[in-house]
Amino acid sequence: MRSTISKAVRLATLGLTAAGAMAISQTTMAEVDVSASAGVASAYLFRGVDLGAGNAAVFGDITASAGGAYASVWASSGDAGLGSEYDLILGYGLEMDDFSVDAGVVNYVYPSNDDYDSIGQLTEVYVNLGFKMIGFSYYNNVSDQAKGNAIGSEGYEYYSLSGDVGSFSALVGYADPEEVSGSKVDLDYTHIDLSYAYNDNLSFTASKIVDFDDDSTPNAGIDDDLLFVVSYSLPIK
Repeated sequence: MRSTISKAVRLATLGLTAAGAMAISQTTMAEVDVSASAGVASAYLFRGVDLGAGNAAVFGDITASAGGAYASVWASSGDAGLGSEYDLILGYGLEMDDFSVDAGVVNYVYPSNDDYDSIGQLTEVYVNLGFKMIGFSYYNNVSDQAKGNAIGSEGYEYYSLSGDVGSFSALVGYADPEEVSGSKVDLDYTHIDLSYAYNDNLSFTASKIVDFDDDSTPNAGIDDDLLFVVSYSLPIK
């Protein structure tokens, strides 16, 4: 939710946004694989929005998996508005020939923000489907406290379609939040991310919001400038 620092891809593959590649280390103990990584990105890119308001971010994760089930903790220096962040992720995935399916739940926790400092205050469920190099993802907020900001209003859904060829990848995402109570502002928007993975550690992403809903206030408080993000990550062994 990915490589650039993105939560969207993280939820599907426990990697980082817009199709970045990341090397991870794995240690097998009693059939449980443990992996961890850490990195830095020039911006906190999430679903086409720079949540860090132009500031760089550091991040890290640790994941345990057994069979198709996995649990992960992902942490970041955070959001310019909500502060430092850690996410708790539980999911299950499987592969059948060229097809893959993955589903789970993620809790976003911001310790310094009273609105989102506990589990359950900002929670999504997700489903990811894959066929060869094509992927489709669906995310749905199931909590009541996702207030008006870049990642949601009173509720929201997010859809993405992605594909990759070699070191290049592309993602089209559509954010569909509910209208904020008492406001006629509609934050629906579509964004496109284009990424290039130079190697397993270094990646580059260009991201652009290309369309706002016709009913939206212009830009709706979201910066639609073209964004460039550089991300570098390393496995922790």
